[in-house]
Amino acid sequence: MFRSSHLSAPIDKHNSKPSELSHSVTYLRTASDRLEKNILCVVGDRLVVAFPYICVECEDERGNLMKDAIYLIKDESREKSVRLEPTPYGTEDEFQTLLERFPELLAGEQIDRVNPRRWLLVAREIGIADGENLSARWALDHFFVDQDGIPTLVEVKRQSDTRLRREVVGQVLEYAANAAKWWPGSYLQQEFEKTCQKEGKDPIEALSNFLAQENLDPLAFWKLVEGRLKIGDMRLIFFSDVIPPELQRIIEFLNSQTSKTEFLAIEVQRYSGAGFS
Repeated sequence: MFRSSHLSAPIDKHNSKPSELSHSVTYLRTASDRLEKNILCVVGDRLVVAFPYICVECEDERGNLMKDAIYLIKDESREKSVRLEPTPYGTEDEFQTLLERFPELLAGEQIDRVNPRRWLLVAREIGIADGENLSARWALDHFFVDQDGIPTLVEVKRQSDTRLRREVVGQVLEYAANAAKWWPGSYLQQEFEKTCQKEGKDPIEALSNFLAQENLDPLAFWKLVEGRLKIGDMRLIFFSDVIPPELQRIIEFLNSQTSKTEFLAIEVQRYSGAGFS
């Protein structure tokens, strides 16, 4: 069975040649609401919506969604289109950097329709110890918090990584269990300050700006994050260019069995072709 969709919205006329196109599919809490799609386009240093486009997909004999080309309409008359093929990310670092630059790919508006989630990157490759006063044993790919101070642990895996189907679940659970036990708020604050230093930002100003719309005290923010971690009030996200059915089923099962911790998988596929790479 073939499925096609045609969505219409303005093209960014100031930047008509994106360097890469990402098809973002978020799998939410249950099978009934698991699929929702955005087409996002990375243009220079900005993330823009790349519309209009035509997306063509099909299902195999087992009912699994197969990725096919998308067609980007380049002019307002829509008489010309550019065929873009699914393209793997070259390295995991490239994939991780994309999320670091564009946290919007975590699709906060799909996670919470009423109050869309906004993201503050605390650190990339943040260390996790397995005991008090011990050196880091593991490194989590990305640690974000949202505007309510909910810890969000993100592990990035490319489809070529065989651990994506099952092993990554144990990996992320181990990270979460030890982060909840051994991450004090002061450590998270220090890691955030290091991130700001690398980006040439003032950490106090950056946090204050992030919380400007919320009724939260920046001075007490990291204690709030620590408290949420300790009771398991957190979000665990599996971020990949392909979410295999095995991982999807595990995530749906975990969400049906837990009340405080939320499990999500986000699929962000890259497309290239005809001058778009």
